Amino acid sequence: MTGRADSSQTVEVAGAAELRPLLVTSAEAARILSIGRTAVYHLIWSGELTAVHIGRSVRISVHELETFVQRRLEV
Repeated sequence: MTGRADSSQTVEVAGAAELRPLLVTSAEAARILSIGRTAVYHLIWSGELTAVHIGRSVRISVHELETFVQRRLEV
């Protein structure tokens, strides 16, 4: 084990239901949206998706992905 948290794992808290991750990688976001990773970066660069930058890492919140899909459904 590397000591780094895998963003695809969930955290179990005593007395609480299983929690989902707050942030996902661009590759995970691409899989969730069924698009390519480059398309995810294009959506970030165009301002359609808001990314969270942690150091050199880029993450997208699950809530942001859900909001993005909802906006697309309303059009």
